[in-house]
Amino acid sequence: MTWATLVLGLHLFLAAGLQVAVLAFWPAKVRPDLLLIWPLVAGVLYGPRLGMLAGFGGGLWLFALQGFYPGSFLLSHTTTGYLAGLVGQRFFKENWVVHVLTVGGGTFISEGIFFVLSLQVGLADWWPTVWREALYNALLTPLAFVALRRLSPAEKETTV
Repeated sequence: MTWATLVLGLHLFLAAGLQVAVLAFWPAKVRPDLLLIWPLVAGVLYGPRLGMLAGFGGGLWLFALQGFYPGSFLLSHTTTGYLAGLVGQRFFKENWVVHVLTVGGGTFISEGIFFVLSLQVGLADWWPTVWREALYNALLTPLAFVALRRLSPAEKETTV
């Protein structure tokens, strides 16, 4: 188990707490999904393997918090975390704009997978909701980027 895995586990635990304690009182109908933002940012920073693991953890937390559609949450978050890791291998992962665009696009992909697997609402209701969630997620991405970079041991300089 690496340092990044331990830090990410702590982050997912804190994100789940914020999702329940703070975002439950969000005034709008659509809320940001912290348990999707963190795995996507971690995937870009640390690669597909950790992104997939973080996505699985985020999906598991969402299922535990909401109590329904376990396969939909797990598959959508795991797949999107893996894809975010592939983005991090192709693009400059130190640029926060890459993270914002990845989280915004990843929200569409994750919600699209969830929509296909769960089929709970019609496309006319789903589309406007996803746009707002993607916007909220993208706006919160720089905070996740800074938080994950600050706790990474790679961020600390070593002197020889």
